[in-house]
Amino acid sequence: MQYPAPWRGAPDAIWALAGQLKERGVPVLHAKAYPSVGVLVASSDVTVWCYARVLRWQQDGQEMTWPAADTYGAARRLAELARPASP
Repeated sequence: MQYPAPWRGAPDAIWALAGQLKERGVPVLHAKAYPSVGVLVASSDVTVWCYARVLRWQQDGQEMTWPAADTYGAARRLAELARPASP
């Protein structure tokens, strides 16, 4: 079991999430982070914002939130979104 790391800012969360997604075979098209805000684009359907210790993205028309300290868990959910649906 992986435990969330202590919060150190949006850059840590965005780069950790990018690494977790890449490990799952999800290409990261763009990532940018400043101390208090960051954004990661993994596909045309997956854009993640990080601010106020929270990761946010749209899923099925709903805003999803996830603790920024848990990039492992967020990457698991986001990897499913980034994969094309099976025919």
